[in-house]
Amino acid sequence: MTNENQTKETSTKPVSTANIGLVRSAIFARDTEFGTRYRTKLECSYKDADGKWQTKLSYDLDDLLAVRELASRAIDEILNLQNSAV
Repeated sequence: MTNENQTKETSTKPVSTANIGLVRSAIFARDTEFGTRYRTKLECSYKDADGKWQTKLSYDLDDLLAVRELASRAIDEILNLQNSAV
């Protein structure tokens, strides 16, 4: 479903990425009527029983420590991106 207020992705590629262990963050930009906004995707990679790489959105304690650090870095990066646009 689309409407005229729907936002558009500036790019399908992230503007920034970071990894800690198997946890990855990616920051994406999107244009809105209020200017460029940013969102962050966090995911953890693992190998399944067949040896194929998969991603998951649930985290154990070690993953959560990485998520916390990556979220903090993402906040800093988004603030820098917003400040550089001013």
